[in-house]
Amino acid sequence: MRSASIYAGDEQGAKGVKYDRPGGDAKIRKPLPCRPDDILCQPTSIWQLHRDLIAIRRERPWIADGQLEVTQVDNASITYQVRSQQNQLLVLLNISDRAIAMSVPTNLVAVAGPALSQQRFAELPAQAWGIWASS
Repeated sequence: MRSASIYAGDEQGAKGVKYDRPGGDAKIRKPLPCRPDDILCQPTSIWQLHRDLIAIRRERPWIADGQLEVTQVDNASITYQVRSQQNQLLVLLNISDRAIAMSVPTNLVAVAGPALSQQRFAELPAQAWGIWASS
């Protein structure tokens, strides 16, 4: 499995426009600020989310060699899991305006996402996501 990539500026919510022309990548994004106080996104929720997700990955080095399986996908939601011999990580994303049915195995604990307030429930709320992992 390949590791995910974060392009410079993603962690700050930077927007870029790619042009379909020679040199189209040259000015996709503005230069990054030199100091953390000059971070582009305010509030810093996007930056903090990146830090939290990176921490989840660092705490679980087995993810890099795990087996990825997409268990559900449609136009507005996806559920996938990464498994090793002894560990599991489950990710649920819902971008629709409606709640979707979901199931979290009892051996997993919530580690990230707005869904943390409820350990297990029958539905993932609209516009919500969550990550659960073996402890």
